[in-house]
Amino acid sequence: MKKTKFLRVLALLMALCLVSLLFVGCEKNDKGDTAETGTTAESLTEAASQNVKGYCKIVLGDTNKTEYEINLDLVKTDKGLLSVLDYLKETKGLTYACDASGFLTEVGGVKQDTAAGVYIYLYTSVVKDQDVSQYATTVKYNDLTLVSAGVGTKDMTIEKDAIIYIGTIVW
Repeated sequence: MKKTKFLRVLALLMALCLVSLLFVGCEKNDKGDTAETGTTAESLTEAASQNVKGYCKIVLGDTNKTEYEINLDLVKTDKGLLSVLDYLKETKGLTYACDASGFLTEVGGVKQDTAAGVYIYLYTSVVKDQDVSQYATTVKYNDLTLVSAGVGTKDMTIEKDAIIYIGTIVW
């Protein structure tokens, strides 16, 4: 009888511990979502994205095909393409406009004109960021075919040898 009572108390304590662990095992991240604590693949990727080495290229699809080569050793890439555009704004005087979500409406001489159905469109050489839907489009840059981005500006991967082409598309 004592053994049965002991096992019941032990089971109850274990259940309470399990329930309490459910509440302390999660925390709010900076996006307001609940995320697991500790080292995750996402946190490692985020840390690595802030220490990119090498160069990438930004090409504006304006009439001059303006090109910028960026030394990634000098850029914190935690905001994706917006990090690079901020860097170019500070160092090269590049102007750009976007809303709070990162939706670009103007970059240098590339501007959207919603009345005419002209919108800014992003193309990338980074395979994991490319649009894989039936609506994907391409643009030629030198000898490369760049594919429209399937992610937003804040989520674009900035890596060594990446080429991001900022152009327009008519809808």
